[in-house]
Amino acid sequence: MLIASYVVSRLLQRSMKIMLRSDDARRQGSVAAASRLLHYLVLAIGVSIALQIAGIDMTALFAAGALVAVGIGFALQTISENFFSGLILLLERTIKPGDILQINDQMVRVVEMGIRSTVVRTFADEDLIVPNSVLVKDTVKNYTLRDNLHRVRVLVGV
Repeated sequence: MLIASYVVSRLLQRSMKIMLRSDDARRQGSVAAASRLLHYLVLAIGVSIALQIAGIDMTALFAAGALVAVGIGFALQTISENFFSGLILLLERTIKPGDILQINDQMVRVVEMGIRSTVVRTFADEDLIVPNSVLVKDTVKNYTLRDNLHRVRVLVGV
């Protein structure tokens, strides 16, 4: 059942990407985010069906899982904070792959958005892994939020 849910998830992701194919980088980011959320949803449903097939009572498991989740939430607070920040970013779509941002006085281009972190590249071709909580909590300038045109100021000394 787990393998079947993984295969179904991959097939649904491919079909979603084919049906919603676009040349627009902003739309590609949205499709990738929706595809990733669909993947997690199908896997969660597959795991719950597999547990029911195995004869495990789901009500007892959910009650025990709630207690464990609270403990894990306190123990892994920053990871869960980054995870939910990633969900917020994927749903709000205020930051998308290809956007030019200013984070901590450094201009970067968003390369890839994950559920826990975002990979950005500086103009010196350095890749940085930024936790999603930084993008949600801190003030971030998005130079390409409304359109793809942006201005860069460069000081030149003579």
